[in-house]
Amino acid sequence: MAKDTGSPVSIPTIPSFKANAREDAASGLRQTFAEIDAKAASVLTHISVMMAGLFFLFGFNKPTPGEVVFLGVEMIGYLIAALFLIRTLLHFEFYKSSAHSPMDEGRNAWMAAAQSEAALRMTYLNWAITIAFALTALLVCAVGFEVIVHLVSDTGAQS
Repeated sequence: MAKDTGSPVSIPTIPSFKANAREDAASGLRQTFAEIDAKAASVLTHISVMMAGLFFLFGFNKPTPGEVVFLGVEMIGYLIAALFLIRTLLHFEFYKSSAHSPMDEGRNAWMAAAQSEAALRMTYLNWAITIAFALTALLVCAVGFEVIVHLVSDTGAQS
């Protein structure tokens, strides 16, 4: 048999459930924004490396007019993806602010605005990742094709 300690069991009231749910939602939003920031920063790093590679191709190679157009389109595409990522990295104080306590009744509008901002940032992040992946795959294929063409032309010139 369990020993009675004499203290009553604390049963949470409805307002404390509401407060906990709001605190959990705010914590979830902070975590969502942190994850978006981390992903956007890593994709932005990838884009920076790819842009450096494109400038390297421009600088040490004498590109044909077709290659200039191709590399120019690649650079513009990477810049568009970078703009989407920079937009996702903008820090708005509304999600870090402690001006609204979890007990404020007016916090519902604040939470709705924060959730819609998180959804917008996730959309921009997905667009940027898709653009960066497609451009990287295209560039790798184009460079691989160029290497094969140069190897075949060098082999043909030696025979």
